[in-house]
Amino acid sequence: SMTATNVDAKFVQAIQENIDDEDAMMTAMMNLAYDDPMEPGYDAFTMDGLSINAAGASFDIPSLVSGVERNAAGQAIKFITEPFEISVKADAAGGPAGEGLLQGLSVVGYEELTLKSAGVTTYDPDQDIIEFEAGSNYLELVDGAKINLGGKIEGYAEASRKMTTAMDFEALAAGAEPDPMAMQSAFNDLTFHNFELSIADNSLLDRAFNAAATAQGADPAELKGQIGMGLAMAPMMAQGSGIDMALVTEATTALSSFISDGGTLTLKMAPETPLSVASVMANPDPAAYTKETLGFTATQE
Repeated sequence: SMTATNVDAKFVQAIQENIDDEDAMMTAMMNLAYDDPMEPGYDAFTMDGLSINAAGASFDIPSLVSGVERNAAGQAIKFITEPFEISVKADAAGGPAGEGLLQGLSVVGYEELTLKSAGVTTYDPDQDIIEFEAGSNYLELVDGAKINLGGKIEGYAEASRKMTTAMDFEALAAGAEPDPMAMQSAFNDLTFHNFELSIADNSLLDRAFNAAATAQGADPAELKGQIGMGLAMAPMMAQGSGIDMALVTEATTALSSFISDGGTLTLKMAPETPLSVASVMANPDPAAYTKETLGFTATQE
């Protein structure tokens, strides 16, 4: 079952006007979403017991709850998705989809997948800034890895609006490519105040290396060693390129330790002054972006 409160009339109209054309309905809905990307079209949304089973492949979401907080002007300023789970299971005896899915999962040692996620994002409509904290915004593959994201990004809504000019959804569905110039123009509107990405390994690295080693007829430890050697040589290979050696060394050291020992890899950027994509495109010289100016750190724990 699904329930939503204070549903925006524009979304209802888009559904009603395109009820007999699924592709046109999707295009209309996406256009509305990109026209005002910070307007989800509801105040609260709840879904219970979604279960899809096709030819042996099943997809289940027991419960999903999300909500929106608004300011006095009715603008969305906070988006909350409560922790939820998605399970993906395969039954080879149930049909070709299940058989194919199970075969794919078995390559990395799984028989089924469980995903967990949650999100909390605040939005300042006057500054067009979104903020989200690592820890509250994550995607986890149970018995695999957990990814946390945090950041403060300016220009998000404006960039999303510009992307509509690059994406004719009906044309894309027919195989067309997005307009690269329009996409670049959209990205140029983004300014990063800070950003954080962490990946906590819980067997996914070993699963991936075991799969790669099996495919190549190699030893997983040897593959890890080869990648580690390549990373160790990266600072030397980057000499003369203008890239800050302190940045390269810290990044490759953390990544090498993560590959060999697992744990948690954390990358952070907190530049002295907010970093805009437009400024990077205008001055692509890597010497301008040092570990210090970017406020860059890379750790493995």
